[in-house]
Amino acid sequence: MRSLLPAGALALGLMAFAPPTSAASITAQPSDTNALAALCMASDRLFCYGYVTAAAQFYEALVVAESQVIEPFVCPGREVSQQEAVAVFLDYVRANPGIGEEPAIDGLFRAWMAAFPC
Repeated sequence: MRSLLPAGALALGLMAFAPPTSAASITAQPSDTNALAALCMASDRLFCYGYVTAAAQFYEALVVAESQVIEPFVCPGREVSQQEAVAVFLDYVRANPGIGEEPAIDGLFRAWMAAFPC
């Protein structure tokens, strides 16, 4: 399946989130959409909210950058809370179980594109 982010944007994002070299690194890394959904359904959703917030901030930075690195593809037209962003994602995953093995970031943006099209 093709990634939703342009190759340059994805490479830039991956460089910013290079894995730590310490043996005590973060263990809750969502490998796919199902893993992110599981984290978002857990009783402690802090990692989920952090992931969703980071994805939204990264997207916004690419869209509103002076050179507009990418064209907008998520356009809510209003402020969306963390809780709503997560709820939209979880509803989409439940309605589209076939996306479960896609990269977590792709599943998240597919959900937001469906809920907030441009």
